[in-house]
Amino acid sequence: MPASYRIDPVRHTIFSRGWGVLVDEDLITRRRHVATDPSFDPAYDHVWNFLDFASVQLSTELLERLAAVPLSHSPACRALVAANGEALKLAQLFTSYSVQAARPVPGFPDFGRGPRVPRFLQAAVDWPPHPRLEVRQLRAFLSVALIQLCP
Repeated sequence: MPASYRIDPVRHTIFSRGWGVLVDEDLITRRRHVATDPSFDPAYDHVWNFLDFASVQLSTELLERLAAVPLSHSPACRALVAANGEALKLAQLFTSYSVQAARPVPGFPDFGRGPRVPRFLQAAVDWPPHPRLEVRQLRAFLSVALIQLCP
């Protein structure tokens, strides 16, 4: 799977994207690259752009393992931008595994808490993940994603 990421120290956000077919080994490799980047900070928020994946073929075992040992530290926000239900189902599964692993990723936090969530949402909106996705669609999607994945 071809992939790229950008660590934005001004916005305290990691932007990741990929295309093609996403399989377990690709995700493990990409995660290792991000974690060993000298600019990486586990307190940074993370936005994953899954819009260009033809298919997402991740095992539930890998999702469970990644949920038990996350790269990000709380209260980092995590959001997944996707065009199909396959990736959204994986995000929900990851959320449930995170809760089971005692790494709280609340299902429905108070969305109005403090300045972090709006700042993160704006950073994601300012980053154009895909020309097909209009800003208002991204804002609506990220509102849902943040409700699921932002502590």
